[in-house]
Amino acid sequence: MIEIGEKLKAARTSKGLQLADIANRTRINLAYLKSMEEGRFDFLPKPIVVGFLKTFAREVGLDGNALAQALQPPPPAIPAAKPQIERATAAPAAAAREAAPGLQIPRPGFPYLKEVVIGLGVLALMALLLYVVAQRPQEPQVRDLPAAEQPQPQVSDGPVQEISLAQMAAEAARQAQPDSTIAPKPAQVTLQARIKERVWLQVTVDDSLTTDSIYPPGLPQSWTARRSFRIRMGNAGAATFVLEGKDLGEIGPAGQVADLVITPAGIIEKRLRRPQTRRAERQIPEVRTRPN
Repeated sequence: MIEIGEKLKAARTSKGLQLADIANRTRINLAYLKSMEEGRFDFLPKPIVVGFLKTFAREVGLDGNALAQALQPPPPAIPAAKPQIERATAAPAAAAREAAPGLQIPRPGFPYLKEVVIGLGVLALMALLLYVVAQRPQEPQVRDLPAAEQPQPQVSDGPVQEISLAQMAAEAARQAQPDSTIAPKPAQVTLQARIKERVWLQVTVDDSLTTDSIYPPGLPQSWTARRSFRIRMGNAGAATFVLEGKDLGEIGPAGQVADLVITPAGIIEKRLRRPQTRRAERQIPEVRTRPN
């Protein structure tokens, strides 16, 4: 380890570099560089130290890989007692074979490993075959009907009418077209009223059903129609309307009478007018009679 540090220091000195210069270039802590030059490489985990060593060596012109290999510990030596153990186990086996020539000495390890592997392979193959057979679609069973129950083709007694290929194509196209006489049912829309002040409302749904009432504030009201709503409001600023979740906005200033026509597309007609005031009834002057 000390030799590695001396090589690093000698290379740095020959290039005229200071440790501070290498620390600025490599962003390695100055204390770590000093430890490596002193031959101490246990300041951080070994992978990080090896990376620092390669970077330091590259800056001073040395082979970082060679220094990293020199830093690694030598491989452990192979014990010499293994051949003696093999000879010790081989001697009794040879003596046993000489004493009984027909005797088979079992091999060390699992004696039936080959048979077990073959058995597991056979079981896996059988399981795969059973799975494939189970996944095959079952064909419907066809039962032969007696001659009396079999359907007989209907044969017409009249003359056979011949048609051309063009007529057959036209007939097939006519049958494929949908029936246009069945009209789809129009969708219904819902209109909600948000009452802010006490107001009089007259609501006509699809020009047929009319409601006429005074509604208090905060009371939720809703109507359902297919075509339109006709609404007359006694106070245009007392309520707003929501059509299928869409706010239709303010109707008009407070105190005015509003006439609305609302369809699924929104408000298509709106008229605002001032309320009519009743004229003061003309008083008939009292007739005075003079005495004769």
